[in-house]
Amino acid sequence: HDAILIDSTGGHFCTVPDYPDTCNAIVRTSHVTLMSSGKADVKVEQRTGYHCIQPWLSFTERTPVEQREHLRRLLLPSASAMSVTKATAPTSTCLSHGLDFSFSTDKLGNTTGNRMFLPTAIFKPTDYLSGKLANDKPIVIDDGRTNDEIISISLPEGYDVEALPKNIRYECEAGRLSFECEKTDNCINVRRRLDLYKGNYPQDLHDKISTLFSSFALSLKNKIIIKKR
Repeated sequence: HDAILIDSTGGHFCTVPDYPDTCNAIVRTSHVTLMSSGKADVKVEQRTGYHCIQPWLSFTERTPVEQREHLRRLLLPSASAMSVTKATAPTSTCLSHGLDFSFSTDKLGNTTGNRMFLPTAIFKPTDYLSGKLANDKPIVIDDGRTNDEIISISLPEGYDVEALPKNIRYECEAGRLSFECEKTDNCINVRRRLDLYKGNYPQDLHDKISTLFSSFALSLKNKIIIKKR
C-alpha cells in the first residue's frame, strides 16, 4: 500500500508493509445466559486485528446510550441490545484491539408455543463478507481475513434441545469455512470460523468461491430449537 508520510521536511511517498493475514482477524467469544422468558444476558470477549478495529474504536469512551445504539447497528435482528452493562478495553496496540463488554436483550430469537428458535449468530458479518461475486471477472481478495465466532448458550431450566443445525465444512483455493454446533450438559456451543486468503483468483473458481460465501450465509441463518418439558 502506498502512503504519504508528512514530517518536518514535508511530504514523502512511502510504501506501507503488507501485514500477514493473521493480523486481519476478529475473534469473538459470547457467553449467553438464556432465560425462560426469552431474555438473555450476553458477555462478550473480543479481539480484533488491524483491518477489523475501526468499528470498535473508542467504544469504551462512549455513553451507555451511544454504546447501545452502536451495538444495535452491529447485531443481527435476532438480538436487539437493550442495555450495555459494562465495557472495558483490556489489551490494545496499534495492530490489535481488545474489548470486553456485556449487554442484555429482551428477546433472543423467536418463541412459538413451548418452543424457542435460537440464532447461531449474534453479530453481523463485517462488510468484506457481503455482496455478490461477479461471474465475468477475476475475484480479488485484497487482504486475507479471519472471522472466528464462538458462542456458548446456557439453557434455562426445564428446556431440552429438540434440533441442532448440521455442521458445515468447506474449503477451496480462496478460503475455508467450519461451522459446528453441539450440546454439552446444559449448554449449547457454536463455533463458526471463516478464513479468506489474499489473492487474485481466476473466473473458473467462481463456483467454488461462491459456494464458500453461500455456505457462510447459510451458517448465519441456521436455528437451534429448544422445547419446554
